[in-house]
Amino acid sequence: MRATTTYGGFMMAQFDISKVRGNDRFIAGGAVLLLILSFLPWFSVSSSAPGGFGGGASTNLWGAYGWNKVALVLALVAGAIVLVRLMGALDAVQLPVGINLVTLVVSGLASLIFLLRFLTAFESQSLLVGKISAHPAVGWYLGLLVSLAMTYFAFLNFKSSGEELPSKPASTPPVEG
Repeated sequence: MRATTTYGGFMMAQFDISKVRGNDRFIAGGAVLLLILSFLPWFSVSSSAPGGFGGGASTNLWGAYGWNKVALVLALVAGAIVLVRLMGALDAVQLPVGINLVTLVVSGLASLIFLLRFLTAFESQSLLVGKISAHPAVGWYLGLLVSLAMTYFAFLNFKSSGEELPSKPASTPPVEG
């Protein structure tokens, strides 16, 4: 039986941090780490001109492209699913697929978005008086690695859970009569 606490009239399951072990630790911790990394520089722009003139600027994930924000939210959802599952809040919920598969899909989608945006983020323009370059910064590199690691550990959870991919129901030929 799970311990519960009442907050403002609502019954809430208590969470025991010691339950977060193995792969779950890396998924939930990765989500927290991604949130922290979102405040590092994710995108940089630099310019150079003849005579040593030029400059640069960078922005964190929150000031960069919108798809990275979507990927971050998906990664946070993957971490939240793990914590909610460990709290037992999903015990009575009937899903058409296993919760570890949901976690794998959500974290995999976050990694895919980060990776696709990363591959299209490099840009360079040569102008008559100099050059302007735009490229991912340290936060994006680290964020991509953390997201890929979360997906890997979500895969390991799925594999060890015994859950299976949903299969298409076998169709029966129509009865002629």
